[in-house]
Amino acid sequence: MKATNEPICFDEKKRQAVIVRLHGGVGNQLFQYATAYATAKERDAELILDPTTGFTNDPFRRSFRLSCFTLSAKIADAEDMQSSGVVSSIVSRMYRKTEWILNTRFGLYYLPRLLRPQFGNPLVLDGYYQSYRYFSAFQEALRAEFQIKREVISKEAEKWQAVIASEDAIALHVRRSSYERKCSAEYYISAVRKLRAERPRAKVFIFADDHQWVRENLLPFLEASPIRIESETSDLEEFWLMTTCRHFIIANSTYSWWAAWLGSYAEKRVIAPHDGWCKGKTVVKDLLPPEWETV
Repeated sequence: MKATNEPICFDEKKRQAVIVRLHGGVGNQLFQYATAYATAKERDAELILDPTTGFTNDPFRRSFRLSCFTLSAKIADAEDMQSSGVVSSIVSRMYRKTEWILNTRFGLYYLPRLLRPQFGNPLVLDGYYQSYRYFSAFQEALRAEFQIKREVISKEAEKWQAVIASEDAIALHVRRSSYERKCSAEYYISAVRKLRAERPRAKVFIFADDHQWVRENLLPFLEASPIRIESETSDLEEFWLMTTCRHFIIANSTYSWWAAWLGSYAEKRVIAPHDGWCKGKTVVKDLLPPEWETV
């Protein structure tokens, strides 16, 4: 899918370019786009998305998911990437330690050198970049970039949004399917109690990929009956619904991280799990904004 009808032709003598090699799920891709967007703005460079090469050998058969958002960047298709020479450049330089390509797949921390202007042109970003610090200066601009296109929203989702808008809504996200590091029931129960102690009239809306686990492990222990979003809405529609809530209890998931970050309520509260974000000794810092709370 192309953002414009113009072919993408890169010329090192012309304007600088930042190319981001997208991969992973929706949350990962949003981090990659946001970091590349901020980097391109800082460098006064053109932003180009590579939506193909990062998914060639994806073990979960994931694909480019950002076409449903109101992005301003150019989106290159496979033909564009080949004709511009970007694919051959990526393949030949991917595993070299050069300034031309920055790979940060091994930690969730901020690398300030990313925004330094001395890196080559084009600058290709290939990594996770899971830190709010990369793009905190562009929060309002990214809110505009990450609006879900209206044609993606069904009548069913709009009905749910009307219900959410009528409440002091708390979005609670449960992710368990195909996920090794699952948040415990104790985490969710403690987080709900923490928020409801200060907002007793708040209503909890549960977004989950395992409703049986929710019925068996959460519902019997929550004082007030929550509302479970069990409908035919898509994952992107549920993402949109979460962003319209006022407060958030997120999983150790970039999907709900982004829903919380995009939430625009002035007195927003966000509770996140303290651990479980990564395997082993992977460094995790600069992932959660300082105003977010952990349990």
